[in-house]
Amino acid sequence: MKKLLLCTVLTAWALAGCFEGSDIGRVKDGVMDFDKSLKVGDALGNWAECTEKNWSEIKTANGRKIVQFDCKSTKAREYMQYAKSHFPLYFSQDSVVPEETTTTFQWTINTDDTFELTGADKLYKRTDGSVHRANETLEGLLKRAYSNQVEFDVSLLVGPGAIGRVDTMRVMLGMLMGPQVSPPTVSATAPTAPQAASPAADPKASTGAEGNAYAWASIQKDPNTYLEKCVEDERLGAIAHGVALSASAVEASRKVCAAKINDIKQCMGKPNAKVDSCFDTVGNTGD
Repeated sequence: MKKLLLCTVLTAWALAGCFEGSDIGRVKDGVMDFDKSLKVGDALGNWAECTEKNWSEIKTANGRKIVQFDCKSTKAREYMQYAKSHFPLYFSQDSVVPEETTTTFQWTINTDDTFELTGADKLYKRTDGSVHRANETLEGLLKRAYSNQVEFDVSLLVGPGAIGRVDTMRVMLGMLMGPQVSPPTVSATAPTAPQAASPAADPKASTGAEGNAYAWASIQKDPNTYLEKCVEDERLGAIAHGVALSASAVEASRKVCAAKINDIKQCMGKPNAKVDSCFDTVGNTGD
């Protein structure tokens, strides 16, 4: 039996004679104390996170009976492939990222025919073959299932706000993936990011209205120099988050920065245009 994280026990009740005639049926037809609006089987059976679901019964050496549910998901693979193709500033082609997840729950069957959720685990298998355990509580994992959450939902990478959601995922992955369970099976291809010295703070390039005015003045004075500054800011920002941009990602960044600068120029060419309004609409290219 695989080793699971032991957490605070969550109890559930079951009435004898109301089940499928097996311990699996007993658990599937029961409810949890924190949410009695759904049967366990309905919550997990309809969980959109899973590409494969499996229920099994385990009996330990001393006779304890355990029911186990495994949810395997390959949605991370599609999500990360799309993110790498469309958002190279956040996930380069060489980034080591999750490609599969496996979430497991275990219930212990009591002698009085009740059951208790006594174990839960979530493992991330990454593209380098390494496996990491999730930094999440038993209750947190189960509530994800009950609310039908899909961690890697590729549909969220389309439409307004997609860039913000990609950036949030990049940050969350660092928080959710805990200790390594098994080492990489292949060598990581990502180059070692060079240690870049932090650029000296430019008092004129501050955030807010003053920073926007300075940025617009810089664009008017020398747009090519400002374009390279925008690209360099993106590169240093990626390094700060442990990602070395590939040549193609740098080129993509240059195109994005050039488009933003052009949009700001067009906006500022309109009658009664205001610097802050144009930068808020287009996005601050100096970030």
